[in-house]
Amino acid sequence: MNQHHTEKDNMFVKVGVFLSNPLYSVLWTGFTRLYNEITTFLSLKDELSLAIQQHQTNIKGTTTEKSITFDKLVDVAVTKAKKAFVWAIDGKNNALKEVFNIDTYEFHRIQQTKALTIIKNVFEQIEANIGTMATVALTDADVTEMKAALKAYEDSTGVAGSARVNKHSGTKNIDILIISLDNSIEIIDNLLVSHFKVSQPEMVQQYLLSRTLIKLPTHHSSLTVHASDAATGADIAGAVLSISGKSSTTDIDGNAEIIKIVPATTTATVIHPDYIQYNEKVVIEKGKMTSIEVKMMRK
Repeated sequence: MNQHHTEKDNMFVKVGVFLSNPLYSVLWTGFTRLYNEITTFLSLKDELSLAIQQHQTNIKGTTTEKSITFDKLVDVAVTKAKKAFVWAIDGKNNALKEVFNIDTYEFHRIQQTKALTIIKNVFEQIEANIGTMATVALTDADVTEMKAALKAYEDSTGVAGSARVNKHSGTKNIDILIISLDNSIEIIDNLLVSHFKVSQPEMVQQYLLSRTLIKLPTHHSSLTVHASDAATGADIAGAVLSISGKSSTTDIDGNAEIIKIVPATTTATVIHPDYIQYNEKVVIEKGKMTSIEVKMMRK
């Protein structure tokens, strides 16, 4: 969803309220072509509302699921590794002491791909030695739990990847519905206005007011970014946009916004653990929205 989508949706809602008003709708029930087109418009408007709602739900759900499964994976890895660390001390195995010497905070300071490599190594070493780890209360059940946590995380990243692909079809569906609604409202304009402009001038005026596209105001100086992978074009979720001491995180569409920025020529930065830091000099103007396209290179 972008500002244009929101502005269009707001207009369609207003037109829908007008066309559904029984004080006016009785006027065109006898005008079959107009009545049919209004029915089509109202049906398309409901489809658009559902498409927007589903799009927003999918974005929120996917981002949340990935975060939850990663945190769970880290928790399982650290919990098992602490026991395995003691086992390695008892066995004077210095190499595995290093493998099992991990802590939760470490995994939130590195990119997830690196975190996953470390965690998989911990899991592999525990599984390889599980037959001798009963002294520290590690058993086959722990191996099963580790595998389940890893699978849940990998499934969630698969969902996130699919969501980044599928959300394009979701956005495209919204665009298609908006085009269909624009075409429908053009037909309604031609029929309703021409037919009733003499007999019902006040009603026509109210209709035209309802179908006026109102631009959303920009009250504050703001910056919006769209972050994507420079090689693949895929949107980047979870990148942190920073400027003038303020920050915001990109959503699954790769979009982030910061408002109420003091007007100035300054530098915006975008940081993601899997990508090289992006810096760009921007001019923030009073009461205006500045937009930049950020293409990030993988580390």
